[in-house]
Amino acid sequence: MKEKVNLQNIILRYISDKKTASHDDVIKYVALAVDSGISKRKVKSEYVIQRTLKHLIKEGYVIKFETNRSEFFRITKEGRQKLRSFRLDNPHPIPMGWDGKWRIIILDVNESEKEMRSALRYILKKANFVCLKNSVWISPHPFEHLLTNMKEDLGLTSELMIIVTDNLDSLTEKYLRDTFLL
Repeated sequence: MKEKVNLQNIILRYISDKKTASHDDVIKYVALAVDSGISKRKVKSEYVIQRTLKHLIKEGYVIKFETNRSEFFRITKEGRQKLRSFRLDNPHPIPMGWDGKWRIIILDVNESEKEMRSALRYILKKANFVCLKNSVWISPHPFEHLLTNMKEDLGLTSELMIIVTDNLDSLTEKYLRDTFLL
């Protein structure tokens, strides 16, 4: 049985690598990427890609620009966030080896931003961070780039702090190694 293809992920990844992507280029790239896995018939596969593009536009993940010659697409801030969520949904997102560094996240989002705080906590849990204390999270896995991008996209400065260190006291390090099975 073929693995289900996530067209939204493929399209967002392709568009995110460019300033703008033409309609024809998106169709060609996606058709190649899925290796005709959607359907044996070209018409149906293009139809499915078109529907996915329309859905991405409707949800605000992609903006469509039209010219006399073609349509062009650009990923939005929300689209970049969606793309990051696809990466977290990967069943094997965590590298097998450990580089010996701990990623510590200090999350201090105001009560007025409760939804954002909940969303950030969800993402941290999804990325296998462990909550040490109320607002302090830790992980041995190298997801600081993801969190740095989120911090920039959401305009968080002092509300989200990222610390990468290889220096912990021995008792804490032993506790964390046991917690993460390292």
